[in-house]
Amino acid sequence: MYDSLTGAEVPNYQLLLSLDVYKRRESNWVLPPKLVACSGRSEPAQPLAYWAEDSYRNVQQELNRMLADCQAKVLADLPNLLEQ
Repeated sequence: MYDSLTGAEVPNYQLLLSLDVYKRRESNWVLPPKLVACSGRSEPAQPLAYWAEDSYRNVQQELNRMLADCQAKVLADLPNLLEQ
């Protein structure tokens, strides 16, 4: 995601994650599925050269961090997700 479109400075970028984990209800399929919504944004915004370093190592590290946060959120809400 662009941080600025003014063109006055080197543009900075952030990584955005939007991930929904859900489970359909087994006992009442008419009701909507139970959902855990995960989202994240890298902070602070960085120039493209930062993200591109060492074959995009920083992108992978940030994505791993965001996915770990999402995993923790899903595991914390697992009893609710598994309710019938």
